[in-house]
This record gives sequence, C-alpha cells and structure tokens, in this order.
Amino acid sequence: MASPEAILALAFICDIPEAVRESTQPICIASRDNDFFNLESMKQHTSDDEAMPAALQPYQSLRMHCKALNHTALARLHTQMALYVHPVIRGDELALSVAIQAGKISQPTETLESRHRAEAELRSVYTIFIKAVLSPRITGMRDIDQDLYKNLADIMHVTSRELDRYSGHLRQFIVDDKGVVLIATFGLRGSTFPNM
Repeated sequence: MASPEAILALAFICDIPEAVRESTQPICIASRDNDFFNLESMKQHTSDDEAMPAALQPYQSLRMHCKALNHTALARLHTQMALYVHPVIRGDELALSVAIQAGKISQPTETLESRHRAEAELRSVYTIFIKAVLSPRITGMRDIDQDLYKNLADIMHVTSRELDRYSGHLRQFIVDDKGVVLIATFGLRGSTFPNM
C-alpha cells in the first residue's frame, strides 16, 4: 500500500496512471503476484548513455536519485537525513566530502575498504541507564504541568552537558508509564579515549 504522498514521489521515477496519481486514499501498488506500475519507464528520465545499471552500490543509487536536485534541495535533504544519522557517521561523511572536494580522493570507493574495516571494529562500549526519580504524570493543571516540563528539560540539559563533557552519546530519553529513563553510551566509534 502507498499513501498519496508516496504515489506523488513514485510518479517522478515511474509511469503511474493519472487516476492513481490523483487518489486521496492509500492505494495498493503491488501484491505477491502483481505490480501496478511500470518501473521500466525510469529509463525515459535518463539519456541512453546514463541508463541505470541493473545492480548499483548504495551510494551510486543515491547519487542517481539526487542527480536532478539543485543545491538548495540537496542541502534540505542533507539536513532532514542528518536527524536520523549518528553524529560519528555524519562526521565521517563530512570528512569524506571535504576530501573529495579538495581533490584528495577522486572516488568514494577508494576509501570503502578502510571504512568497512572501521565500521566492523570490535570495541568496548559502556552503557549507562539512568532512572530519574520523578513522576511524569500530566495533571491538566497548568502550574504543576509546567514544573514537570521544566524538570524534564533540566534533566535533558544536565545529561547532554555531562555526556558532551565525557564524549558520551545519548541513546534514548523515554518518558512513559514506567517513568523517566535515559540510556547513554561511552566508547562508540569517534568517541574513544584512554582510561574510560
């Protein structure tokens, strides 16, 4: 099933009937035995000499999809995607991008092997679980609820400050029926140091 927004996105890369494109409801676009749109029409969007090969490496596939985006659209995509990527990986990607722009590296594949080695490295990672002694119940009374929100913000602030001080990473900040729980790690790639 695909939402109307997903259908609009797919319409840029494949042939989707107009009736399907204009639907305001989710639509079945594939089942076990059928697909209901033509991916072959992707070839119309690229010239013959740029036809997409059958098997692409992930970074090549992304580059192909982003080829038509202008600088502003790429910057916006980068900002949106950065929210879901670990800061260490963002730093690695930024360093790689700078190296390519400076002409030190001509292709990302030159560093692929070293990146795989770094990602597969065995390391000691320390995990800390923090349970705040606080009842996170919303009462509906503005003054009491404002105090709760301030306390939660203070907990987040102090935790982030101390993790930053000791090169830790916040894994989760959960407020649910079990209370307020924070999970942090020390020793992930890009944040190791002697005498942890």
